[in-house]
Amino acid sequence: MKIRASLPLIVPLVSLISQTPPTVMATEARAITAIPWGDCVQIAKIRCRKECTPSPDGCICTPSRSDETFTIANIPYILSPRSTYLLDNQPLLRWYAVEGATSYRVRVKREDGELLWETEVKEVTEVRYGGEPLESGVDYTVIVNTDTGASSLEEELEGGGFEILTTEEREEIQTIASQLSQSLTGEEQVLALGELYQQNGLFTEAIALLESLVEENNQIPAAYQQLGELYQYIRFPPLAAENYLKAIALTEDTATIAQLQEKLGGVYRILQQPDKAIDWLEQAEASYQTLGDSEKVREMQKQIEQIERDS
Repeated sequence: MKIRASLPLIVPLVSLISQTPPTVMATEARAITAIPWGDCVQIAKIRCRKECTPSPDGCICTPSRSDETFTIANIPYILSPRSTYLLDNQPLLRWYAVEGATSYRVRVKREDGELLWETEVKEVTEVRYGGEPLESGVDYTVIVNTDTGASSLEEELEGGGFEILTTEEREEIQTIASQLSQSLTGEEQVLALGELYQQNGLFTEAIALLESLVEENNQIPAAYQQLGELYQYIRFPPLAAENYLKAIALTEDTATIAQLQEKLGGVYRILQQPDKAIDWLEQAEASYQTLGDSEKVREMQKQIEQIERDS
């Protein structure tokens, strides 16, 4: 996960810490608005491995993809840290449960292959890294092997490692986070902090924050939508789909429903489930038709036609 020095480090999120904080809709999924490329570069808070990618929900430092499909296998996929930057230099390591496995060997390595720490755990799928505090500016990788012979390396995920922010970067983000905490409370505060972390490539911290929120209150569509986006950014579409489905079940706004339906169509296309992809895209097409958005209707039709040709 090499990073570039050409982009600015951290630019304060003026819209989040202004004198009049924005209203973060905690009971509805978030409305999605496009961000121009120029603005995206200007608010890129972290140095990216490649260029900052403009998305409907912010500017994302996205590692390059090796392919556009994902096949579920019985292996211990790394869930965190995965394709992310981190504030915590002794992170919690999490992985996907493997059917039939009772023990997991967990290792953390530097980009040059040097083994820094390893442990073995039984009947759990997470453990706190217990080695020396990790350094900034180094690409680290988590490797998990099971007693059934499965390995996280079987995924062959390009850019799936993680990197610790520098002290300066951490302090700047923590300053903004502190200002948010003083300006907002409750669910609005958590959702805003999640946005801050997400837009800075701190996907693991954002996921942990939002998953804690929905454990306390499972009726917040905006949190599930954001979790779906985060799991897309770290390229784990099964959990992206799971969270989008929860968001759409709780959402009443037609425009947001249309966007979620479109997202689900894209996720199921990556998961190589064309029937589900087409079904969700057809629902999105109908929703956009209701909204009178003819351009999006045509876009959905083109996506459906492409999936039908590829199937």
